[in-house]
Amino acid sequence: MFANAQTHKHTTSERKPPALTETVIDENLSTDIGDDFGDVRPLDEARMRTLTVNGVQLLDLIDPSRAFIDELGAVGCITWSQREHVVNIVQPRDRNSKLLEFLGRRSVADFNKFVSVLAKEQPHLVRLLVTDGGETF
Repeated sequence: MFANAQTHKHTTSERKPPALTETVIDENLSTDIGDDFGDVRPLDEARMRTLTVNGVQLLDLIDPSRAFIDELGAVGCITWSQREHVVNIVQPRDRNSKLLEFLGRRSVADFNKFVSVLAKEQPHLVRLLVTDGGETF
Protein backbone atom coordinates (compact mmCIF):
# COMPACT_ATOMS: atom_id res chain seq x y z
CA MET A 1 0.00 0.00 0.00
CA PHE A 2 2.79 2.45 0.88
CA ALA A 3 5.43 1.18 -1.51
CA ASN A 4 7.29 4.49 -1.70
CA ALA A 5 7.13 5.25 1.98
CA GLN A 6 10.45 5.14 3.75
CA THR A 7 10.79 3.66 7.14
CA HIS A 8 12.71 5.74 9.63
CA LYS A 9 14.79 4.20 12.33
CA HIS A 10 14.41 5.98 15.61
CA THR A 11 17.75 6.19 17.26
CA THR A 12 17.96 7.11 20.85
CA SER A 13 21.12 8.94 21.55
CA GLU A 14 22.04 9.29 25.14
CA ARG A 15 21.10 12.77 26.24
CA LYS A 16 23.11 14.53 28.85
CA PRO A 17 21.04 16.35 31.44
CA PRO A 18 20.90 20.07 30.78
CA ALA A 19 23.28 22.16 32.77
CA LEU A 20 21.65 23.94 35.67
CA THR A 21 21.18 27.54 34.68
CA GLU A 22 20.54 30.23 37.22
CA THR A 23 19.62 33.80 36.47
CA VAL A 24 19.24 35.96 39.52
CA ILE A 25 16.64 38.68 39.08
CA ASP A 26 17.02 39.87 42.64
CA GLU A 27 17.83 38.32 46.00
CA ASN A 28 14.30 36.90 46.31
CA LEU A 29 14.11 34.99 43.04
CA SER A 30 16.30 32.88 40.88
CA THR A 31 15.11 31.06 37.80
CA ASP A 32 16.61 27.61 38.08
CA ILE A 33 15.72 25.45 35.15
CA GLY A 34 17.23 22.09 35.87
CA ASP A 35 16.12 18.58 36.66
CA ASP A 36 15.92 19.22 40.40
CA PHE A 37 13.71 22.27 40.27
CA GLY A 38 11.42 23.28 37.49
CA ASP A 39 8.53 20.90 37.00
CA VAL A 40 6.88 21.26 40.37
CA ARG A 41 3.14 21.41 39.76
CA PRO A 42 1.01 23.06 40.85
CA LEU A 43 2.59 26.21 42.10
CA ASP A 44 3.77 26.13 45.66
CA GLU A 45 1.87 27.92 48.40
CA ALA A 46 4.15 30.97 48.50
CA ARG A 47 3.79 31.71 44.77
CA MET A 48 0.03 31.13 44.87
CA ARG A 49 -0.18 33.54 47.82
CA THR A 50 1.82 36.08 45.82
CA LEU A 51 -0.64 35.80 42.92
CA THR A 52 -3.59 36.06 45.29
CA VAL A 53 -2.30 39.07 47.23
CA ASN A 54 -1.11 41.04 44.22
CA GLY A 55 -3.42 39.63 41.56
CA VAL A 56 -5.79 42.59 41.53
CA GLN A 57 -2.94 45.01 40.93
CA LEU A 58 -1.44 42.76 38.27
CA LEU A 59 -4.79 42.65 36.46
CA ASP A 60 -4.62 46.42 36.06
CA LEU A 61 -0.89 46.95 35.62
CA ILE A 62 0.41 44.28 33.25
CA ASP A 63 0.48 45.45 29.64
CA PRO A 64 -0.74 42.32 27.84
CA SER A 65 0.55 43.35 24.44
CA ARG A 66 0.82 40.84 21.62
CA ALA A 67 4.62 40.99 21.90
CA PHE A 68 4.50 40.21 25.64
CA ILE A 69 2.14 37.28 25.14
CA ASP A 70 4.23 36.00 22.22
CA GLU A 71 7.33 36.11 24.40
CA LEU A 72 5.55 34.13 27.14
CA GLY A 73 4.73 31.50 24.55
CA ALA A 74 8.24 31.53 23.10
CA VAL A 75 9.88 30.80 26.46
CA GLY A 76 7.33 28.07 27.23
CA CYS A 77 5.62 29.85 30.07
CA ILE A 78 2.25 29.21 28.42
CA THR A 79 1.30 26.69 25.76
CA TRP A 80 0.55 27.63 22.17
CA SER A 81 -3.19 27.06 22.68
CA GLN A 82 -3.16 29.16 25.86
CA ARG A 83 -1.34 31.90 23.94
CA GLU A 84 -3.94 31.77 21.15
CA HIS A 85 -6.75 31.95 23.70
CA VAL A 86 -5.25 35.01 25.43
CA VAL A 87 -4.48 36.82 22.15
CA ASN A 88 -8.14 36.53 21.13
CA ILE A 89 -9.38 38.28 24.27
CA VAL A 90 -10.09 41.95 23.56
CA GLN A 91 -10.00 43.68 26.95
CA PRO A 92 -6.56 44.02 28.61
CA ARG A 93 -7.87 43.27 32.10
CA ASP A 94 -9.57 40.12 30.81
CA ARG A 95 -6.35 39.09 29.06
CA ASN A 96 -4.44 39.53 32.31
CA SER A 97 -7.06 37.59 34.22
CA LYS A 98 -6.71 34.65 31.85
CA LEU A 99 -2.89 34.88 31.93
CA LEU A 100 -2.88 34.76 35.73
CA GLU A 101 -5.36 31.88 35.70
CA PHE A 102 -3.10 29.92 33.35
CA LEU A 103 -0.05 30.85 35.40
CA GLY A 104 -1.68 29.48 38.55
CA ARG A 105 -2.01 26.09 36.85
CA ARG A 106 1.53 25.97 35.49
CA SER A 107 4.76 24.82 37.10
CA VAL A 108 7.17 26.68 39.34
CA ALA A 109 9.60 26.90 36.41
CA ASP A 110 6.86 28.47 34.28
CA PHE A 111 6.14 30.99 37.03
CA ASN A 112 9.82 31.92 37.06
CA LYS A 113 9.83 32.19 33.25
CA PHE A 114 6.88 34.57 33.56
CA VAL A 115 8.83 36.69 36.05
CA SER A 116 11.87 36.68 33.76
CA VAL A 117 9.83 37.88 30.78
CA LEU A 118 8.15 40.47 32.98
CA ALA A 119 11.59 41.63 34.20
CA LYS A 120 12.65 42.15 30.59
CA GLU A 121 9.45 43.70 29.28
CA GLN A 122 7.89 45.42 32.33
CA PRO A 123 10.53 45.50 35.09
CA HIS A 124 8.58 47.87 37.33
CA LEU A 125 6.08 45.04 38.03
CA VAL A 126 8.56 42.36 39.09
CA ARG A 127 8.49 43.47 42.73
CA LEU A 128 4.84 42.41 42.91
CA LEU A 129 5.87 38.81 42.22
CA VAL A 130 9.21 38.45 44.00
CA THR A 131 8.31 39.73 47.45
CA ASP A 132 8.10 37.12 50.16
CA GLY A 133 4.59 35.72 49.92
CA GLY A 134 3.16 38.77 48.22
CA GLU A 135 3.12 42.34 49.33
CA THR A 136 0.56 45.01 48.69
CA PHE A 137 1.95 48.25 47.27
